[in-house]
Amino acid sequence: MQSVLLANLSQAKEQQQAEHIAFQLLDIYPNTDLIELPSNWLYRIMITPYLDHCHIVRITVQPNLGNSVTQDRWYCY
Repeated sequence: MQSVLLANLSQAKEQQQAEHIAFQLLDIYPNTDLIELPSNWLYRIMITPYLDHCHIVRITVQPNLGNSVTQDRWYCY
């Protein structure tokens, strides 16, 4: 029982950290190479043009445990 609780706590902590990193990556976009991810974590950036002067940036962070986290932000110029 205790090991299950510890595993769930560890997974929840990683999810929270992944959310934080996703927002950090959006805050510094397009300079995303400035962020150092924890070992064996991955992130993916997808850019979708929208209208003439905007695009949507979607960042997905995949931690070791748990589900990936995705955040979007609009950039218009």
